[in-house]
Amino acid sequence: MSEKGGDLIRESKQATDSLVNDPEPRPGPTGHFSVQLASPLEFDQATIRLFVIGDGRPQSLQIATYDTKSDQLSSPSLFLVGSTSIETIPLHENQTIACDLFIAPPLNRPLLRTPIGSTVDVTFDSIDFSVGTITGIISSCTLLSSDGTSVNCNGGQFRAVIAH
Repeated sequence: MSEKGGDLIRESKQATDSLVNDPEPRPGPTGHFSVQLASPLEFDQATIRLFVIGDGRPQSLQIATYDTKSDQLSSPSLFLVGSTSIETIPLHENQTIACDLFIAPPLNRPLLRTPIGSTVDVTFDSIDFSVGTITGIISSCTLLSSDGTSVNCNGGQFRAVIAH
């Protein structure tokens, strides 16, 4: 009889612990970015950061498809950077800003970037506060390759995780 009582106590404790203890955290979103080149590029990670400069100077808005804290740049990778007067990422919803675009394609192909003096428009669509992401599109543009050729980009779309 005492053995059944011990089993009942253990089962009760396990059931209580499973209700009281925090569940395992679910992995958060990683973002996504797609760019429509002759061979479309897909990135399974995208993070957006806003660096507030202050003193009346514009903020730096950056979207990266790689870990910016790593010593190694993953390939392929993409980096967008633009100046904005808006001081928080949520206020960029339904806004368009001009950005410089840099792409390191896979397989040791030449690097791509917007030509100096040219930009690509980035339009932010909506924010999902429940998972901390913002979606948007980039406009079509012409990119300059590090081998001197021009490359057409037929736009792209993204869902970027808002970095804290």
